[in-house]
Amino acid sequence: MLLGCSVLAGVPAAAMAQQPGAADARPANDDIVVTARRREERLQDVPVAVTALGAAAIERQGVVSVQDIRRIAPSTNVSQSAGGGRQIPLFTIRGQRQGDTLASVDPSVGIYIGDQLFKRTFGVDQVAFDLASVEVLKGAQGTLFGLNVTGGNIIFRPALPTDDFGASVMVGIGNFDDRKIEGYVNIPLGEGAALRVAGRYEKRDGYIRVTRRDGADMPRPEFKDGQQTYSPGGRREDAQDLDGGAFRISLKLNPTDNLESVFSGNYMRSGTNGSGFRMTEFVSPSTLTALQTLPVVQAAYDDSQALGFYEARSNVRSYAKTSPAWNITNTTSYHISDAVTLKNIIGYRRYKTKNFENIDGSDLRYMEYGTNQNGREFSEEFQIVGTTDELDWIVGAYYMQEKVRAFSNSISLLAPSFDAFQTPYNVFENVKNRTKSVFGSATQKLDNITGGLSLTLGGRYTWDTRQAEYGTIYLIGQPGQYCGFGADVAAAPGNPYDFDPATCLVNRKKTFSKFTYTATLDWKVSQDLLVYFSNRKGYRAGGWGTRAQSAAQLVPFNPDTVVDFELGAKYNHRFGNGGSVTVNAALYRSNYSDIQRLVPYQDPVTKLVFTNVVNAANARIQGFELETTLRPNRFIELSGFLSHTDPKYKRFDIFDSATGTTQNVAAVADFSGVSRWQYGLTGRLSSELGSIAEEGAVQLTWYHQSKFNIQDRPYRSLYGVTPGYGLLNGRVELNKLSGQNINAAFFVNNLLDRKYEVANYSLEREIGFSSRLVGAPRMYGLEVRFTY
Repeated sequence: MLLGCSVLAGVPAAAMAQQPGAADARPANDDIVVTARRREERLQDVPVAVTALGAAAIERQGVVSVQDIRRIAPSTNVSQSAGGGRQIPLFTIRGQRQGDTLASVDPSVGIYIGDQLFKRTFGVDQVAFDLASVEVLKGAQGTLFGLNVTGGNIIFRPALPTDDFGASVMVGIGNFDDRKIEGYVNIPLGEGAALRVAGRYEKRDGYIRVTRRDGADMPRPEFKDGQQTYSPGGRREDAQDLDGGAFRISLKLNPTDNLESVFSGNYMRSGTNGSGFRMTEFVSPSTLTALQTLPVVQAAYDDSQALGFYEARSNVRSYAKTSPAWNITNTTSYHISDAVTLKNIIGYRRYKTKNFENIDGSDLRYMEYGTNQNGREFSEEFQIVGTTDELDWIVGAYYMQEKVRAFSNSISLLAPSFDAFQTPYNVFENVKNRTKSVFGSATQKLDNITGGLSLTLGGRYTWDTRQAEYGTIYLIGQPGQYCGFGADVAAAPGNPYDFDPATCLVNRKKTFSKFTYTATLDWKVSQDLLVYFSNRKGYRAGGWGTRAQSAAQLVPFNPDTVVDFELGAKYNHRFGNGGSVTVNAALYRSNYSDIQRLVPYQDPVTKLVFTNVVNAANARIQGFELETTLRPNRFIELSGFLSHTDPKYKRFDIFDSATGTTQNVAAVADFSGVSRWQYGLTGRLSSELGSIAEEGAVQLTWYHQSKFNIQDRPYRSLYGVTPGYGLLNGRVELNKLSGQNINAAFFVNNLLDRKYEVANYSLEREIGFSSRLVGAPRMYGLEVRFTY
């Protein structure tokens, strides 16, 4: 676990972070401040697995999107989802990942903007601007953070208002007609008050050209009130484009020395032309051998193979739009005394999103999927934080309520004959989730045993209530349709599923509860060295598989749990000449039980193929993480990380509709989202340039990840493996040009112009195809920042 320093520069984080665009001031790594234990602490003193980047490091590493996190944090992967692309990123930390986007399923990784949880990730791709820090916490987080997660948390901390006036604006241009602007203004409002306004907007053409074989227009599907319509389209669209922005307003009030209140609001809007899937394989699925004789599909596949690397086909215009997503949060702290502080965090968030993807990547009506989703989240957390010379402690309570209304649709396929295995459908999902918990944690110094020894014990008890009204309407012919739930649901005595035949919906509700904990023993061996051992438990709440089609599937899936063990060390030493070296390492092992997996299922009667969330598996995940930074002097910096994640299923049970039995397929099942090997290397050389610039710098960064599977599968896929790849990025900076507060940077991402894939999606057995998404070609640009 990397426990330690930023992948690049050791710059201060959180409240001590330097402002974006400030001059290069790089203190030693032990000055980095994180809030991994819900209090400000120096990174090298915290026995927690966390990667932290300060403002300058965020800018140098080009972290402008949540998907960039995978390049700077070991054991972390961020991929595009099949149904929502970049708008709905999928996060994996240490093999823990939630691959379903249903509101009835909780995430494995928590995303926080400041102190507020963003439970659903719509709009989160627009938050990475005017940041003080980014923190990536590894391992189960079942004690101090509001949402129980099994993998970890990613925390984006915006820069807070300060008492000094300041302003900055960055303008940038690049290839693919990239244009962007970003900036902030910080305004003191008198004694004890300050306001900060920041924003970012970027628009860029896509790098994947999408057309039809016959050159005809591609209409744009729209859905409203369960009905599908088409708006006019065009003959070409460029997928993987950017068109989005956000702004943030923060107000900090200090009416007295003991009271601080920070209000913050974010508004985000974005839209793209979809992902640009391209069909890569056409095979005969085990469920429908007739596909071998379909020449129209074969012709589409042959056409796809003749395309260029950055070309794709489609019969419709894909899109992903979040319009808008906004939130407001308040964090108020009252210091009763030097030893006790009361803290309250309240937040509210709303989002509205819609997307449509041609997943099969051809110009046939083969497999296409769209979703409209509106959600709101409210959270309230109260803490009492105490500190003495020998004991630090925190107790509190947390409440969150989430409401989601969603409608998804898969339009008709090639011909009515295809209805036997993938019938067009509408899915309705109205979900209400509530989480309540109480928690406490204490760190006791044990200097009476040996100097520098401390013990931390913490626990949380959580109650999760999941209520879902959901159902599927299959569309057969015109105007025929039928409910996804069959006679076994409608005819069940006493209507136990609260089934409404008029709407084809059932209504289900259940409460889950669990105790989770943390126990850590750490020893500050010397001023430079910390070692620790921790044992933690985290869990994800159960819920409902809202794709269910029969009474047998209306049984809720239960919580899954992770118990992990971790041994880590953090070393930081300063040389006499001002240089430093940091080496942080950890070994971990996680026991993962009752794993929630999205698995395919074929109804033995109707022969329909669909997926459902079940507690399918048990597994163990083990690995190591290493991170180091070496600064022999103020002009040279070398840094890097290496991680290995080794997941292995002990059990993976699926129902075989052909035999009516359950089979353990652990030996062949794919573990999704995990790159077994990841590493990154960064070298930075800087120099004083006299009258030209106060500092000139050249930086090169190499990132590599091994192959991974984007989907959970109860079989070993031949076509759904995303190959590993490595990318080289470069950056040249001139800071404080002619002694002025003007910084210029020229960057090149994918310097070697490598062709690589970022997600291979396959339903080879279920429907008979696979498709892929490709990564960006060489991207370059110039950014100029003016700071006052």
